[in-house]
Formats: sequence, structure tokens, C-alpha cells
Amino acid sequence: MITIFNRRRLMTDTNSGVLVQARDRLMAESIVSELHSIRSQSGRELQREAAVHARFNLPAGTASGGTQFIYYLYVGRKDFARAKELLKI
Repeated sequence: MITIFNRRRLMTDTNSGVLVQARDRLMAESIVSELHSIRSQSGRELQREAAVHARFNLPAGTASGGTQFIYYLYVGRKDFARAKELLKI
């Protein structure tokens, strides 16, 4: 089990597909990993953007390209060097 005390961030990206492929390669080598995601915009920013879209009669998601997510791939500290070498980071 990976906890916040025994993990290291291996990769960060906005494209989930890249990190899922990396996670699959790690799983094939029996390296335990976790994928976390966060939204890059706060609730207030989303409200403000929605108000602008409503005011100017714009379809949702045209100004900023929609809601962005940031994805983090974590591995255990013991496996970090092996994972980094496997993915050639």
C-alpha cells in the first residue's frame, strides 16, 4: 500500500492517456503505483467563466477549452529508481 509517507511523484501531466500507459508498464513489472487527479480550476473560476458564457451567449467551454485536470503518478519510494529507469524519465 502506498501512503503519503512512502511515495514519490514519478510523473505529472494533463494528458491522462500518457500516465495510464506508464502505469500499465509499471504494473507489467509488478511496481505498485497510484494515479491521482485534481481539477486545475477552482469552483469560483468555473462560476465566473459560466457567467461570462451566459452574458455573451457563448457555448460552454469555448474560452478555456473546458475544465482541465492535472494527473499525478506516484510510486513507492523503494521502487522509484527502478520505475524511473523503466520509463526512461
